[in-house]
Formats: sequence, structure tokens, C-alpha cells
Amino acid sequence: MSTKNNAAKRLAREFNLSYAEAVGILREDVEFAEQLFDELEISMDQARAMVVADYPLARKRADEQGISFRRSLAQIRDEQARQRRFGNAAASFPTVEQLLRKALVGACDDLTDEAVHRDGEDNYEVHGLDFDGVDVPYYVEEVEVDVATPGLDTMIWNQAEELEGETYIGTVEVHAEVSFAGFMYRGDTYAHEDEITVLKADWNERTSYVSFRRQVILEFNATVIPGAESVELEFISATADELPVDPHSIVG
Repeated sequence: MSTKNNAAKRLAREFNLSYAEAVGILREDVEFAEQLFDELEISMDQARAMVVADYPLARKRADEQGISFRRSLAQIRDEQARQRRFGNAAASFPTVEQLLRKALVGACDDLTDEAVHRDGEDNYEVHGLDFDGVDVPYYVEEVEVDVATPGLDTMIWNQAEELEGETYIGTVEVHAEVSFAGFMYRGDTYAHEDEITVLKADWNERTSYVSFRRQVILEFNATVIPGAESVELEFISATADELPVDPHSIVG
């Protein structure tokens, strides 16, 4: 009896196969091991070990699904091949952090011209972005975001959940310098000239158009799908940033 036949007999006995099925599997596995050797650039011993490692799972699936061991083994290897192909493709996808950094620039641009709600204002009377955590001068009215410039190197990604389909849910924070614009009484501008910049002193007979800047931390809800290079950001709120932003990290 040849070594090959003895191997087939052992395989048939260990996994409850017919001798003919075991012989067919061993023949196929010689080709499969050579394929793994070439594809994964591993040693032949490692390839053979990977081949043999599939047998117990194939037996279990065959019993559970009422199919042949040979068919079960083929299914498992097809799934593994798809996973390897997906893994190679996924390696070329941008990371969640890379996608978020890029998306934050656009999300901050989207804040431009948006009305600002500040602490103490009635939610029913003043609708706008939640800047309750930022010191917005009480004497400036109809405040809007002029420009929000994120310091991308300060970004913090707080992942909360991973959904089916490689979808990531969480929040992202970033330090930013925000320029605001609004209106105030012309007669009051001189008293606050160290705190604001007058953009147009004579907006009308009573009003000046002014601006001011604040260092803030912006927070967004985030949904990221790296494979589709898809990011959805929804502004949550802004709080005061006590530390200055590194000017080298600011985009724009």
C-alpha cells in the first residue's frame, strides 16, 4: 500500500469519509497547497498546515448542513478566498481617521453663514448652532459663523459602534478657530474696540457690522464607511477651547 493510499485511509477514518472521497480530496489539496504557496508567498509546510486546518470545520459544517465533506470544504475555501481578496482591497481604502480629517474641512465650511445660538437665549426665539459653551459677546446681535478653520492635527475620533457592512458610528472633536460676524449699536463699538473688529461702521444709522474670534472645540456626530469612502458629519455643539491651536495644524 502506498503512502498516498495510507494517507487517504487515515483521512477517511478520522473524518468519516469514504475511501474514494478521501483520495479525491487529497489530490485536490496538493493543488490547493501549491496555490496558497504562490499566492501568499509562504513555505510549502505552512501551506499544507493551512490545508489540513480546514478539515475539522468542514466536518462540522457538513454534519450541520447535511452536505458532503467535500462540498463543505469547497465552500469554506471559497469564503476564505473572498476574504483574502476583500482584505487586499480594504488595504487600499483610506482609514477612518483619514476620511474624517478630509470631511472635517467641508463640515466646517458648511458652518459658514449659519446662525449661532448662545447660552441664555430662548430656543423658541433664536434658532441656530449650539454655541452655548462659547463666550459670545452679549452686545453683538444676529451672530453668525463667518469662517471656521479646524486644526486637523487636534482631531479626536470617539468610535461608539461598528455596524454590519464596515460602518463606523461615533463622534469626532476638533479644535478650531472660528470667526463670527454680527451687528451692534454704533455708539457701543468704541467701548469694545479691544474685543471686536469693525467691518462696516455705518451699516445703517444705528448699527455697525462687526466680527470677533474664538478658539473652540467643535463636536460632530459621524458615520463612516471606509470602503465607500463615505462620511456623514452632523454638528452637535461647540465649547470654549482654553488652549491655543498650533497655527501649523490649521488648514486653509
